[in-house]
Amino acid sequence: WGLLDGMGIYHLMIIPALGALLFAPIIIHFARDARGHGVSEVLEAVSVHGGRIPPRVGVVKSVASGLCIGSGGSVGLEGPIAQIGSAIGSYVGQIFTLNEDRIRLLLACGAGAGISATFHAPITGTIFALELILGHVEAGYFSAVVISAVVADTIAQLHKASCFVAPPYTLVSVWELYFYAILGVFAAFGALTFTKVLFKMEELWSKVPVSDYIRPALGGLVLGVIA
Repeated sequence: WGLLDGMGIYHLMIIPALGALLFAPIIIHFARDARGHGVSEVLEAVSVHGGRIPPRVGVVKSVASGLCIGSGGSVGLEGPIAQIGSAIGSYVGQIFTLNEDRIRLLLACGAGAGISATFHAPITGTIFALELILGHVEAGYFSAVVISAVVADTIAQLHKASCFVAPPYTLVSVWELYFYAILGVFAAFGALTFTKVLFKMEELWSKVPVSDYIRPALGGLVLGVIA
């Protein structure tokens, strides 16, 4: 992006749009299943398709997410990595022609491992895979997902230092816990509001009468203006 430095602050408006012009055709031509947030598509695969995700989805999602995030798109990490990890786990199960139950388990292991390695949070990755992806907890599933999450986090820790180090925290007074509880309530309402606004904006944006090739670029341009 050094070629755009001469434009000053205006290059911030252009870069997200350029990134969208690059990843939109890739998704449209190679794997439309790679569209969306990622988690909902994984849930659909588990519920409707027996845990089977086409291998191309993981590849396209990796490339498209890299281009989008790298160009400043605010897509987050959890959705893409959940779908990419799930696609890898599902593909392994399909290679060995396992039954649907085992494919779903490997899919969940991939999703949990992806979340665990990305955020260095094996407990979160495990709960995410069991509660959200599979929707239930069984002894056989639990051990497999835990092992996947811990191994993924261990490997990630070996090859990547933390982006930041959280300062040590000491509880000064037990009264702090009450304020944290109140903060949790406000955070819950904030999360609900954000989710509703997000889906409403997606619904409105999908009605814009432009090509699927151009719509992401317009969104990138709006993002650039806000930035």
